[in-house]
Amino acid sequence: MVTAFYGLFEGMIQAFVFSILAVAYINVAVES
Repeated sequence: MVTAFYGLFEGMIQAFVFSILAVAYINVAVES
């Protein structure tokens, strides 16, 4: 139970970080 919850939490963190990187990359691509 705890392991599954931790895996879900880790997946949410990775998705959050990926979305931030994607937005930052798009902003750089648009400005350049």
